[in-house]
Amino acid sequence: MPKQQVRVVETGTVNKLVIENLTDQEIFIRAGEIVTGGKQDRVISSNLILPPHSGLIRMSAFCVEPGRWAARDGQDGRSFAVASTAMPASGTRRVAAAAALTDAPQTPLAERPATPAAQRQVWEDGRRAQFELGRELHANLAAPSAPTSLASTLASDALEQATAKFIEILSAGVGCGGCRRLRVCPRRNAG
Repeated sequence: MPKQQVRVVETGTVNKLVIENLTDQEIFIRAGEIVTGGKQDRVISSNLILPPHSGLIRMSAFCVEPGRWAARDGQDGRSFAVASTAMPASGTRRVAAAAALTDAPQTPLAERPATPAAQRQVWEDGRRAQFELGRELHANLAAPSAPTSLASTLASDALEQATAKFIEILSAGVGCGGCRRLRVCPRRNAG
């Protein structure tokens, strides 16, 4: 989701947000994208194409920050920022599936209400991602100011440094030793 090209607004309902395309172009919103702010961080639950200058459009979302229902210090609580991260792939698949399996099949997918079981699954996926990433990096990735925020964990300095190192190893190519450390060789297995 392009920053500064969309506006996401808090509705006061956990599983509902409104979004507006501010540009002259269509914008694709992908299930799994995270928005931060409002009364709690959310993950978009279904794919959506926003028409140019769409006006406010309702869309469904799931909370990815259990325990907070108020604006953070210094934020207005009515709007969201587009996070630089998205829900990990396995969680995104479950988010999209949960949105499709609601009690309102006649409602457009982007507006379907979330079930309590689906919301619990999203929270569990977020906790699991935080735990597994922390375990792999031997660090607590939770932000002290937002310990349950999946977006804060995914944007942590430790994770960004580990990701940069991983990309560097993969980018170095054959003979760098990175392939042996990862037990894969992208060039050897290609074609």
